[in-house]
Amino acid sequence: MTFKLFSIESPYKMTISKWSLSLCFIMLLINTIAQTPGEWTWVNGDSSMNYIGSYGTMGVPSPTNKPPGIYEGAEWTDHLGNFWIYGGDIGNNLWKYNVQSNMWTWIKGSGNVNYPPPVFGQQGIANSANSPGVRWTSETWTDNSGNLWLFGGDCFSAAVGGGVAYNDLWKYDISTNMWTWMKGDSVANGTASYGVKGVESSSNKPPACYESNLTWTDSQNNLWLLDLKGCLWKYKISSNNWIWMKGDPSGTPNFGDKGVANINNTPGNTLFDFTRWMDSHDNLWLMYSGTNIHYTTLFKYEINTNMWTWIWGDTTINTSVPDYGDALCDYDKNITPYRRGEARACWIDNCDNLWLMGGVGCAQVAPYCGDLNDLIYFDTQAFKWIRAGNDTTYYSSSIYGTIGISSPTNKPAARSGALPFKDINGDLWVYGGLKLNSSQVFGDLWRYKMDAGCPPCINPYASITENETGKDELSIYPNPFSDQTTIQLNHFLENATLVVLDSYGQIIKQVNNISGHNFNLTRAGLSQGLYIFQLIENNKTYSSKILITDY
Repeated sequence: MTFKLFSIESPYKMTISKWSLSLCFIMLLINTIAQTPGEWTWVNGDSSMNYIGSYGTMGVPSPTNKPPGIYEGAEWTDHLGNFWIYGGDIGNNLWKYNVQSNMWTWIKGSGNVNYPPPVFGQQGIANSANSPGVRWTSETWTDNSGNLWLFGGDCFSAAVGGGVAYNDLWKYDISTNMWTWMKGDSVANGTASYGVKGVESSSNKPPACYESNLTWTDSQNNLWLLDLKGCLWKYKISSNNWIWMKGDPSGTPNFGDKGVANINNTPGNTLFDFTRWMDSHDNLWLMYSGTNIHYTTLFKYEINTNMWTWIWGDTTINTSVPDYGDALCDYDKNITPYRRGEARACWIDNCDNLWLMGGVGCAQVAPYCGDLNDLIYFDTQAFKWIRAGNDTTYYSSSIYGTIGISSPTNKPAARSGALPFKDINGDLWVYGGLKLNSSQVFGDLWRYKMDAGCPPCINPYASITENETGKDELSIYPNPFSDQTTIQLNHFLENATLVVLDSYGQIIKQVNNISGHNFNLTRAGLSQGLYIFQLIENNKTYSSKILITDY
């Protein structure tokens, strides 16, 4: 695959900062290409259990820095492709991992102080002292401006001598390194104020949430949340208000007819459900297991119709039998995965396939439930589950191999509550998690190099790889750019469509009815970072990567 990365009129016109940023990007590509597709690499972190962490100096990256073992922490990927982790242990620490340098930075927090309480400050006002405190199982989003958001989760309270839950909403601004308490209650176990369904109000608020992470960010920069009762909420950043969109506070599911959208369809109780995706068309996807991991089903929600559709699975409680077949990437086999909960490690690939790894799986035979490390995906075009790798039995052990070197035998251990990330090349990363049968926590970072043949890309609209038929016809100048760039083709476009996708594969900008040999793409509404653009004309798609800088 080839694509034009940069077009430079004169080397003297590019600043040192731009050269540095471009060099980092090239180094990342080299580093990723070195790994064999379809294999795992233990990239960073510690192979011992319950690792206590190596913090180093706050704000200073170092190859010796490592977060502690983490279970059900909060995770984000920013617009520059850095990975962020908060909480998930007994502290309130925020960490950043730079993929290019392979180094962690302890960004903020109290270090080894145990169970620090939240510091709310004044609602809506950022302050360097503000902190959500110790948290597990919080809900997270990255907005389209690159801010990191956190909602609720479990927290240890010295006042009650145990765990409590919150319904507070926080924003972390990377540029200022400060938290802001935006919405919700500052006391534990806050109750919901639903208001009128579909009507925005400043008094609306979801209930306290824990043991779930069902969140999505749409192309209009709204944050979506499915609460523990299966009620769907939309948070409008622009007005700082919640809207109760769907669902019944009783927590009763209504599946309807499989494959048929209906205004009455809704998931129910979502305790222990963590597996969710957003596709390139702004549809919200959910693996729904119900209370106590009863089901193995998929739901899809379409924003423009405000309706759920039961897509796949069996709604009879506790009856599905796992069946993975014998071969990997076998499209002649429609596998049946385990029922599962605590499967936070989930990703959507650049072809809108829904991936997940591990979690707590359950079946109808002894030992009934246990940790998994199965790597599977649901093909949204073929409407079937496919096994891509790892094991299909409980409690599999890690094979670490040599750090930084991939191998066909490498694999992460079975685990639940691991944190997922996806890099700018579409490869899958996972950090930490819990070893259920020993109550020990992992502190290792893994990368899975995507294999172009598994899955085959049958949804070119969502693909971020370049269309081979168009690679010699497209040029971009300048690239990187800070204000605007010119995209030029050697033939005349008629009514083409341009889409810009972020590192998650989500469409964040779209321009329709493009005609001519060239046109200007402005930065408006896009923060610094790497993006993929696709120019679609009839049945032909031209794809490439663009890098926006602040320099």
